[in-house]
Amino acid sequence: MYPVMLNLASQKVLVVGGGEIATRKLSSLIDTGAFIQVISLAFTDRIMRWAEEGKLELKEKSIEKKDIAGFFFIIAATHSPDINHCIAQWASPQQLINVVDKMEKGNVVIPSHIRRGDLSIAISTNGASPVLTKAIKKELSEKYDESFGDFVSFLKECREMINSSSLEKEVKLQLLRECVHSSYLEQPQLRQLFFKKIEELKG
Repeated sequence: MYPVMLNLASQKVLVVGGGEIATRKLSSLIDTGAFIQVISLAFTDRIMRWAEEGKLELKEKSIEKKDIAGFFFIIAATHSPDINHCIAQWASPQQLINVVDKMEKGNVVIPSHIRRGDLSIAISTNGASPVLTKAIKKELSEKYDESFGDFVSFLKECREMINSSSLEKEVKLQLLRECVHSSYLEQPQLRQLFFKKIEELKG
């Protein structure tokens, strides 16, 4: 397996299934900017709510081969292994497909995921031990708490300010190394002082 991050903005994504498994998969897709369609005979309350909010489109029907045409990424997330297997067989080689109960039937494995703003941490054992994956996710979730979202936003702003400046290369590298210091994570009030330092160096 080769780890990769997908930019799904404006891409067509199909999720087949409307139960709890599909709901969990959709929770990490909602904010990607993708056009999401969900096909199922029934949907959880949460999926229905997302549809009411305009975050995805629902089709209340049984899946057919013609339904998957034109989608960039497909997730087969029904409770029926046979249906999931059929969807995998219907998909073209150019389509990305994840089969929730048989990862080897698809060409994409969706790792467990922690998101803190622009910080993304993916954990996978390639299906070898979901229990270990869950344990590692819990440990990392506690270590990289919500404060890291704001910290990464700070680092992004620093990088943009530094790289767009006319400072010497060595000065830029020194500043980029300095801003990741734990003091800027633990003491957010210091961040404005760092921005001020960049402006002073820029003259």
